[in-house]
Amino acid sequence: MPDQKLRDDIAALRAELEHGATRDPELRARLRQLLDDLERRLGGTDESQHHRLLGDLQDAVRQFEAKHPRATGILNEIMVTLSNMGI
Repeated sequence: MPDQKLRDDIAALRAELEHGATRDPELRARLRQLLDDLERRLGGTDESQHHRLLGDLQDAVRQFEAKHPRATGILNEIMVTLSNMGI
């Protein structure tokens, strides 16, 4: 169940990006890369990668929270789901 929720949240954030969540091309590229990394790392068991991933997500939330509340909410949901999965 948490895996499916996480996949749904990732899809929702990708949709937000496609529908103009930000016009900043650097930020869009960073978020796309972050989502790609998230999907790639989910299958792994390397704890150091998990901690780095959470740090990257937290940085993205800080950058987004004022201008993009919907995307920030989805990023927060992803972090909660990862936490519930023990990551």
